[in-house]
Amino acid sequence: MRTHRTRTALTGLAAAAVLGLAGCGGDDADTALPGTGDTGAGEDTTGEDALETLEPDDELVEPPVFAGGYGPDFVSDVDQYAQQQVQLDGQVTEVIQPGFFAMTAPDDPSVAPLLVVDTEAGSTGSLDPGTPVQVTGTLEEGFDVPTVESDQGVDLDDALFEPYAGQPFVVTDSVAVQEGATG
Repeated sequence: MRTHRTRTALTGLAAAAVLGLAGCGGDDADTALPGTGDTGAGEDTTGEDALETLEPDDELVEPPVFAGGYGPDFVSDVDQYAQQQVQLDGQVTEVIQPGFFAMTAPDDPSVAPLLVVDTEAGSTGSLDPGTPVQVTGTLEEGFDVPTVESDQGVDLDDALFEPYAGQPFVVTDSVAVQEGATG
């Protein structure tokens, strides 16, 4: 019986001590939390606003260097967009295999189709020829089957991609179907 009363008394004392300490020290505005200038009461005693810093592995999202329709204006300056972010509106001409489709200018059939490598391959499963799309991604300089197979971890049917060998292509960040657009 004596052990139970001792434990109960010690438990009560410990609880009282914790509650008593929790109320201490909150009113002193001159006491900053170490290294912060923050008193704990929402006040900044340093007089400076906190600055957000980027870590070395943080990515900055750059706006596309070209945003518009895939057509003669884009094709005539395609070299200046290499290895940069572009956003292109166009129309699917064919789905070559899952994750790979070609698009062209809906209003100008003379513009050669552009190969699109959709890194979110599931999104091309619902695309059909004639579907209006907007692709955003990096314009790469020359399509090479072995390089793309290695980079994307896929096995491509080389014969299907012969028309695109050495041609510019886009590796996407996103593909969006343009609802209500007409081709």
